Amino acid sequence: MLRTCLCVGVLLTAGGLLTAQNTTQGQGGKDQELRGKIVRVDPEKGVIVIRTGEGDKAKEQEFRVNKTTKYFGTDRKDLADGLRAKDFRQGSDVWYRMMPSTGGNTAQTIAELRLGPSGGGTGDKK
Repeated sequence: MLRTCLCVGVLLTAGGLLTAQNTTQGQGGKDQELRGKIVRVDPEKGVIVIRTGEGDKAKEQEFRVNKTTKYFGTDRKDLADGLRAKDFRQGSDVWYRMMPSTGGNTAQTIAELRLGPSGGGTGDKK
């Protein structure tokens, strides 16, 4: 009887931990669309710096892009030039989605980068 109660307790604890982990991944996972403004672009290094937030809460983050990153214009058409596209420049509004992080990889990599409408700011998500 004691062994059965102990097993049930362990299973409930493990189930709760898995649920908490899935909730955390959903908050910053790859399906979340994020918005910001381009601060700096370095196509040769595959690096882009994006400012998110406004006022005192604004912060700049450096992201990486790779061969699998997808790029789109404001018309949602593919941009074959990637970060070399003329519209990926300082001050441009962008929307982006992150790749899922892998075990020891601490660099944040963008899965999808899309130009936002000019003057769109960081308004509501669609």
